[in-house]
Amino acid sequence: MEDKILFWQNREFIQFGIAEKLQSMHNCELYAIVDDVNDYLKKFFQEQEIIDFKKIWYYTDHVSIKDEEPDLNYLSKIEEDYKINLWSIAYIDRIFYAQFNKYHKFSQNEILCLLEQECRFFEKTLESIKPDFLILPQPYFHHDHILLRICQKLGIKCLLIKVTNFDPNRCLIHEHDEYTPIIFPKSSI
Repeated sequence: MEDKILFWQNREFIQFGIAEKLQSMHNCELYAIVDDVNDYLKKFFQEQEIIDFKKIWYYTDHVSIKDEEPDLNYLSKIEEDYKINLWSIAYIDRIFYAQFNKYHKFSQNEILCLLEQECRFFEKTLESIKPDFLILPQPYFHHDHILLRICQKLGIKCLLIKVTNFDPNRCLIHEHDEYTPIIFPKSSI
């Protein structure tokens, strides 16, 4: 059986390179969610012939700022089902902080509506492909953090990519978004 691998693709093309390499080495179906889409990036993914993605979703096609009444029952169910606190995830995201975001001051309803749209999009996408793996950069924003938590709760193996601080040409790939301290044995020196 082929592995189904979902990539969270942002403006860093590390995941794209990994997808290209996996495609050439492993029998798998590749899917992508493209975040932070501008016209150039969207055109690139629509026209590229390097990777045979079975399907590509564009995050911004499914999520937009709306000042409507959110479905609080749905959001409560998401928190219960996936054991995540959506409000605390949103609270720490710099996008929603007025001091960091000079362009838009988000209302509580706008934030909750965004969270609802994201959760519905992620659930629908994951249900449609039932991936075995999720490959994404170390989460920086609330939406990739929510996707990670949902996938972890569903038992999807998540591989996180982080560029090393010492060499920008190397990266770490790990399964947990919290760093586990490495304990070295006592030296005999």
